[in-house]
Amino acid sequence: MKKLLLILIALPMIGFGQIDKIIFSSGDTIYGKVIEVGVNDITYQHKDETTNNVTKKRELAKVIYTSGRVETFDGLQILEREKKKEVENLEKERIKQQSKELSKMKKHLYFQVGVNQFIPSTASITETSVGYVAKTGFSSKVSYQVYINENLSYIPSTAFHFISLKDDFEPFTAHWNGELIVPNDYNRSILSIGNEIEYNINNRFYVSSGLSLDFLLNANNPHNLSFGDMIDSQQGFTYSNIEGDSRKDLGYYSSFTLNLKYILNQEGKIRYFIFSDSKIPFYYSNQPEEIAIQGLPMQRKGFNFQLNTTISVGIGANF
Repeated sequence: MKKLLLILIALPMIGFGQIDKIIFSSGDTIYGKVIEVGVNDITYQHKDETTNNVTKKRELAKVIYTSGRVETFDGLQILEREKKKEVENLEKERIKQQSKELSKMKKHLYFQVGVNQFIPSTASITETSVGYVAKTGFSSKVSYQVYINENLSYIPSTAFHFISLKDDFEPFTAHWNGELIVPNDYNRSILSIGNEIEYNINNRFYVSSGLSLDFLLNANNPHNLSFGDMIDSQQGFTYSNIEGDSRKDLGYYSSFTLNLKYILNQEGKIRYFIFSDSKIPFYYSNQPEEIAIQGLPMQRKGFNFQLNTTISVGIGANF
């Protein structure tokens, strides 16, 4: 009698522990007990209920039985497609929201000014002398930032560069006519149109690289020299007659660019930064011919490229 009483008391507890997890293709989940799995239908009971419920097997995704066994049905593919679609919709919404946030960032226009020098800071047309040294020039640049994503931007730009150098020859008096020859300054004005891709490293430090087309607007070129015009009869040497500003060899450069930018601080919608812009030319449309004067080779091509190999540093702001 006591054994029978214990069995009757334990039966509800045993039934309560046997709970199956029934997952439908719609994503709905119920807990209960699978009674029968037929050819097309499945019969089940809800937890704590005794009423039998019948549903089509195609409407089920899977059943996870109390034993841990998993039985899948045709509805599983429908469920997986719906979940995949839901994930894709969430991703589209995230990208859409991100685009809205980026479009609200009205920091698109950049303006920067600085100083420049060609590099290295000394240059020569010949192999045997260092005839020219760099002076400090001026650079200004206006650019526009087009966001691609949170890390990448496309930046078209327009810049003006005033590059200056002087010859390093010692002043001397020509006995030919008693005229004092002094060092000369040479200036070059360049308009650059650039296209770059910028990468945001950590929201303060940015690096960008691209190509620029550099139009030589004005050039008082050091290699515009004519030799043999002036001969010193007492000293027996020939020195140059320096021509004035020449426009006959003006052309354009194609250059690689590498730019660095560091954000100093932000006040409202304006950010202030320091920058370093480097430029290395690889083509010139009107490259001068190599010549030799009295057996001395004039390396005008390399010299001409060096005059446009520049570095600029300065400050800027974006709005």
